[in-house]
Amino acid sequence: MSELNEFSRLIGALYDAPLDDARWRDVTMMIADFFDTHSCALQVRSEQGALLLGSTDNVSPDLARQYAEYYYQYDEWAREATLYPLDTVYFGNEIVADSVLERSECYDFMRAADMAQVVGGALALGGNEVGIIGVHRGWHAAAFDGTDRRKMQLLFPHLQRALAMRSAFRRHEIRRSMTEAALDKLAIAVLLVDRAGRIIHSNRAAVEMLRRENGLFASSSFVRAASPATTQALLRLIDRACNAGTQPSINEPVGALAIERAGMRPLSVLVAPIRRDDAAVASSERIAMLIVRAPEENDARRNDTLRALFGFTATEAALAGALADGLTLSDIAARHRVTLNTVRSQLKAVLRKSDTAKQSELVALVLRQTTGYMP
Repeated sequence: MSELNEFSRLIGALYDAPLDDARWRDVTMMIADFFDTHSCALQVRSEQGALLLGSTDNVSPDLARQYAEYYYQYDEWAREATLYPLDTVYFGNEIVADSVLERSECYDFMRAADMAQVVGGALALGGNEVGIIGVHRGWHAAAFDGTDRRKMQLLFPHLQRALAMRSAFRRHEIRRSMTEAALDKLAIAVLLVDRAGRIIHSNRAAVEMLRRENGLFASSSFVRAASPATTQALLRLIDRACNAGTQPSINEPVGALAIERAGMRPLSVLVAPIRRDDAAVASSERIAMLIVRAPEENDARRNDTLRALFGFTATEAALAGALADGLTLSDIAARHRVTLNTVRSQLKAVLRKSDTAKQSELVALVLRQTTGYMP
């Protein structure tokens, strides 16, 4: 195989590896072959320590474990590489004298792995992470030369991008996992859906709600209401939220909807955008969030919370909660058999006590305080 073809295969493998850490070992084997040697190691270092991503067969599983548990702290060459200018190729003896290495704690590891000389360097990956590559030759091999330095210089930008991609994927995965775990802790049902209503994620409360198939249900992974007309109304709100999610400054609810249920009070569904630049959402699609309340489940708890926070009367707390459920002032007046003027008067008191200027601000405030939703 020509050197150009070998390099092309190596670059292809590099850009595949960020998707699966198990592939980094194959990458190190290919890099070692590219340098016509037996040894290569890749690691990522941060304030939390060192992670040996991949290494060639001269680093046995037991040696790799020893390095991860102990020797990484005393790896003089790796440490010095992070202190010198990053993204620069070095020979090992340019930054650490051989006599220093021979006295270091890591020398036993290097002898066991037959790592007498090295070419490589440290790469800035963003955040507090640094990638380190070392390609090694043994005690009886020819020394690295200018050709090897040029090869490493060709490899560096590709390796840096691949390792940076891996770091970005891992940060995103951690944030997504934390988001999903937080949603699962909520007693209220939360669904993330695309423009067509396809369910991308549902927390535990939402899974249980959909399982009951009363009001909302999942049909081939799409959220639907029992009534086609209600489904269409919900999809219109979802569409509005998806459009709003493309605008970084907009993260407020676009509307609410009451979903009729058999033999029970309606579900209230609040529809809000998820901004496209929200890194906790692992999708390039336009996404909407549905916050679904079953009023019988926590009306009393919510009203107690609102009374404690804002000094509402019981009637005022019930009014604020009903508005957050998507009811109109007319709906509330009819439910309690009072005049619309009476409800409007109560609303003025609620706005004053909550220090909000309009109904939409009040609804957002109630949701923040009682569901954890942060518009």
